[in-house]
This record gives sequence, structure tokens and C-alpha cells, in this order.
Amino acid sequence: MNGKRSNRTQRGQGLVELALALPALLIIFLGLIELGFLLRAHLVVANANREAARFASRGTFTDEQIVDRALTSFAYQLPVVTEGPNANTEVIVTRFFIPDKKSLGGSYNPPYIEGDLGEVSQLDLDATVARLKQENDDLNDDLIASQPDAVRTSQDVVFVEIYYYHYEVMHAPIVEWVFPDPMVVYIRTAMRVGSSRVY
Repeated sequence: MNGKRSNRTQRGQGLVELALALPALLIIFLGLIELGFLLRAHLVVANANREAARFASRGTFTDEQIVDRALTSFAYQLPVVTEGPNANTEVIVTRFFIPDKKSLGGSYNPPYIEGDLGEVSQLDLDATVARLKQENDDLNDDLIASQPDAVRTSQDVVFVEIYYYHYEVMHAPIVEWVFPDPMVVYIRTAMRVGSSRVY
């Protein structure tokens, strides 16, 4: 008789433990699903950003065309809205012009921004010009050191930045406390601009 009672007690104890652990396991599971959606959005936006930067590196397209390329690269995978109160995407294109060593400094165009998020470029424009100028000068110094007849080169560089507001998909209780809503995905890519590149 004691054996049967012991088995029932163990089964009852197991059910109580499962009932206590199940909510925590469910919350963890829903959190992992939400994290998966966020990582997917990050990858899609990163691929679109790289595609737009490669497109810009050809040197023959306007800022508007570069932005359009970025948006169309991920619009079929994620909801993309750039205008109005439901806006969730902003694209920023900034072009830098870096002369050879004989010239001083460098310059940049004001960032071209499409989107109503109100975000700004995370680039410190003057510091970026100085860094790009130093990198170009170092490259030219190495080139002249190895090939004295070489000609110093200037360069143009384009930066493409994308902000994407990823809103929670599951809206599960407690999980909402962990993830901010929206979660901001920010990707930046820089490419040197060449002429007549083919991709």
C-alpha cells in the first residue's frame, strides 16, 4: 500500500514541478522566437545596406537612386515605410571627396536623408574626412615607396546608413519587458567609389 502511495506522490510532485517550470520555459521560448525575428531583420537590413553601397560604388548613380536600391533590396522581406506616422525606415547617404597628398583636407556633401524617423547620421563628418585623408595619404606613401613613378591618387568614398525600427512580433507578456519596442537596427557600410565598375 505504501508503494502505491509513494508512486502517486512522486507523480503529483512531478506535475507540480512541471506546472511551476512551464511558464518560465514558455517565456524563454517566446523570447527566443522574438530574438530570431530581430536577428532576421538585422541580416536583411545588413544585406540591403551592402547592396546599396556596392551600387553606389559604381559612381554613376544619384543619392535618390542609391536609397531606392537600398529600400527595394529588403522591402519584399520586411515591411518598409519611410513616410508618415508609421515610418520605420530611414536611409542616409553621405559622399566624401579625398584629394591626393598635395592638396589639403577633403570635403563631403551634406548627408542625403530619406525617411521620417528623425534619426541623424552617426558619422562625425569632419573626423571621417580627416581619417579618410590620412588613410589615403598612407596608401599613396606606400605606393610611391614601392613604385617611385606612380601617380598619387585621390578617392571618393560613399557611406550608406540604414535605420530600421523592428517592432515586436509576438507581443508576449514579460517578453515585452525585455525587448524595447521598437528595437532599432542600425547598419553602416562604406565603399570606395570607382568608375564603370561592373557587379
